[in-house]
Amino acid sequence: MLFIFLSIFCACPFFYGIEVNSLLKRTSLDRTVQTKKKNSHQDYPDFVRIKSSNAKKVYKNDKGFWEAQFEYGVIMIYIPSGEFQMGSDIDENNVRFLRSVYLDGYWIGKYEVTFDQYDRFCEDRGISKPEDEGWGRDRHPVINISWEDAMAYCRWLSEKIGYGFKLPTEAQWEKAARGTEGRTYPWGNSFPKIDKANFNARNANFFKQTTPVGSYPEGSSPYGVLDMAGNVYEWCLDWYSSSGSSSFNKNPHGPRRGTYRVLRGGSWYGSSQCLTTSFRTSAKPTSRYFHIGFRLCME
Repeated sequence: MLFIFLSIFCACPFFYGIEVNSLLKRTSLDRTVQTKKKNSHQDYPDFVRIKSSNAKKVYKNDKGFWEAQFEYGVIMIYIPSGEFQMGSDIDENNVRFLRSVYLDGYWIGKYEVTFDQYDRFCEDRGISKPEDEGWGRDRHPVINISWEDAMAYCRWLSEKIGYGFKLPTEAQWEKAARGTEGRTYPWGNSFPKIDKANFNARNANFFKQTTPVGSYPEGSSPYGVLDMAGNVYEWCLDWYSSSGSSSFNKNPHGPRRGTYRVLRGGSWYGSSQCLTTSFRTSAKPTSRYFHIGFRLCME
């Protein structure tokens, strides 16, 4: 009995040493992981690090561009600074001549704002929700909202998340849609097909209503932005002018005043002509239609 007791007693330091070493290793590993997590934001470029503090997740998408996920289902994609070709050298309706434009870097919504997102705004503010025409809410793009409604949502979201959300300028919208290659459509130069966008409701083979955002990954822009062609027209920040954005070639904007606001991107109701990245139209800022929505921008 004494032999067994002495054997256990003598063995205890050995087992205790193993436990201590194991604990020290785990502690060291935990500190390493914590250090990596703590320093991970320091590895981001400045434009990402500035926005990452309030983001739930920051990463590069399958196109190689930065994405940031925020509360309220908001996902933004960073569009790098630089020049791109804006407009068209083809005589299209409402399209200004082709020219080189420089834009500072900015963030744009990966998807159009959905009913799910907009309904939270309505509930929080105690205002009436827009009609969905019986097509469904949730992930469908919000419709029947005016330019003024869209701006009110941007201000509300800015208060909630802490960053300045807004509508994209016409130039910001077009660069996010076509990239620096001057694409005719977000996906390239090939003619629109049913796998690229929701459009042409007059054709029996196409949808005759909105579809959930992100339903056409084959139609993504060079940056991975989705639904830039079809589904719903999107409000832009600018007042509409038949000559397009201002004559400035750096961060251009629309005229200081006007009667109509710019709409871009075509819709489920429109033809293929409306899907080009340079096509532009307009509506009064108080207008609400079943084929108009919007997407977010952040500078």
